[in-house]
Amino acid sequence: DNDGVTEVTIEFYSGGAHCCTTLEAYRINDCKLTYLDSIYWGNGGYEIADLDGNGKYEVIGDNDMFAYAFTSYAGSRSFLNIYEFADGKFTNATGRYGQIVRYNIVRLMNDLDASSYEGVDCRGDGKGGDPGEIKSILAAILGSYHSIGETDRGYEIIAGRYPCNDRQEFIEKLKNEFKLK
Repeated sequence: DNDGVTEVTIEFYSGGAHCCTTLEAYRINDCKLTYLDSIYWGNGGYEIADLDGNGKYEVIGDNDMFAYAFTSYAGSRSFLNIYEFADGKFTNATGRYGQIVRYNIVRLMNDLDASSYEGVDCRGDGKGGDPGEIKSILAAILGSYHSIGETDRGYEIIAGRYPCNDRQEFIEKLKNEFKLK
C-alpha cells in the first residue's frame, strides 16, 4: 500500500482438483513476519495491480462462488472481486470499480448470447443451450451487478433471459443460499 511499511503477500495452494488458493498478507518487521489478513480465492485466479493509478495496489480476481452450483465446473462462470489493502487489511472495494465490473458484465453477456443463441433447452430435448450453464452465466452477471449495488438489474436480466419453468426456484436459490438480495 506504499505506506512506508514493508508488507509481502504469500500465495498458498491446497492442491487437488479445482482447489484452492489463498492470498495472505504479512508485515516484515525486525526480520519477522507478522500475519495481517488473507483472501480466500478458491478456484479463482487473481492479479495484483494499481488499477486506479493512486500508487497503491489492488487485488483483482475471480469470485467462483457458483462453481458446481448449477452445472459442471467447466460450465461454471465467475465474476470479479476487487480488494484494496490498507491498515493491514484487505477490504472488498469492487463497488468503487464499476467501469471494470461493467466491462466484465459485457463479456458475460456476450457469453450468454453465444450460449443461448439457439434458445435454452428447458425440456431436455437437446435443442438450445444447457440450462445449468445458462444459470451459471446469469448468476455471474447477477453477482457482478450486486457487487456494484445494482442487484435489481441482475434480476431483471434473469427474468428476461431465463425462460425455463424453474426460474423462480433459481431466483430463490440466488437470494437465499447465495444471499444476493
